[in-house]
Amino acid sequence: MSSHSEPITTDIAIIGAGPAGLSLACMLADSGLAITLIEQQALDSLANPANDGREIALSHKSIQLLKNCGAWSFIDPNEIYPLQDAAVQDDASPVILALERGDDNDLPLGYFVSNRRIRAALYRRVSELNNITVLANQSVNKVSNREDGCLLCLASGQEIACQLTVAADSRFSNTRRSLGIGAQVKDFGRTMLLVRMQHEADHQQRAQEWFRQGRNCAILPLAAKQSSIVLTMPTVEADKVKALEGEAFNKKVEALMDSKLGRMEKIADVFSYPLMGVYAEQFVATRFALVGDAAVGMHPSTAHGYNLGLRSANSLSELIKTAKRHNEDIAADLLLEKYQFNHRLAAKPLYESTNMIVDLFTSNNPVAKVARKSILSMGNKLAPVKSLVLNKLLN
Repeated sequence: MSSHSEPITTDIAIIGAGPAGLSLACMLADSGLAITLIEQQALDSLANPANDGREIALSHKSIQLLKNCGAWSFIDPNEIYPLQDAAVQDDASPVILALERGDDNDLPLGYFVSNRRIRAALYRRVSELNNITVLANQSVNKVSNREDGCLLCLASGQEIACQLTVAADSRFSNTRRSLGIGAQVKDFGRTMLLVRMQHEADHQQRAQEWFRQGRNCAILPLAAKQSSIVLTMPTVEADKVKALEGEAFNKKVEALMDSKLGRMEKIADVFSYPLMGVYAEQFVATRFALVGDAAVGMHPSTAHGYNLGLRSANSLSELIKTAKRHNEDIAADLLLEKYQFNHRLAAKPLYESTNMIVDLFTSNNPVAKVARKSILSMGNKLAPVKSLVLNKLLN
């Protein structure tokens, strides 16, 4: 029995105040709807997120969405790093797929911004909006989604009544599971290490990635002679690398980087993440929707994860705002089905193709090795292939 006599009434309850949940709230700021964000972390953790090692490659479309919802101006320009071009290489093959703008536009391919700075900017925007309430230090025990509305029961005993519930609580969403929505889970059997390092050579704002013997290594250019180094390898090996200290760690990373950046020095903590892809079997249910990683959790190799999550939030918010303007139900079955159709159309090809690329480029099968070389070679020779890849990066 609830210790609170009356439920809190709101229009939309968003479970999870990570990047996707905060983005959706910001995008609904001008809707006239009451939005309640429910988050397990404390308010101070939302306002000042801890470093998690993640550097997000933002497309131009994503930056425009962040500008539209009022969050972009809260990011320090000195913490926004341009990505001028990129290169992909397989093992020791001399064939390199080079990605650069082929038009007359002087803009970079995209920009790197740390995950924590994006989250902090989104929270600052949320905190100045009168129609958005953040319930921190709270978790949801149960969601009852009925035809006439939703009722959320919090661990504190408080209840929340709303028209629509949105889960944005990570790729391992407890809310999704509690409502009986399954997900395809692809365990890549590898761990990703992230570490910011100072280095001797100039990165020239070029991202580099290469695949070798079941591993892949990447350089994400940040400040002058600083990069985020991404190492993906079997978990046992990753644990050994992470355990190295001081100069032993520096030398190991230099070797894995083929000394491309000269001498290197670790300047931040090393973070590790198990690599798992997740694709929800349904993105919607009665008066309920999934956004961000709760809907689709991407492998990070193609940098689509956060950009795709932003698009899911934008797609859902636009449908909700249109319904509100026409005095229609903001959680109608047809509206949610349209959101699901639109997001599946955007997400499914990316999810499947990313998984296929990762499997192909991490396989030691001789046939796969030949196929990799052919793909990289074709990508350089066929302009439409490059244009397709660049379109995904720029938009």
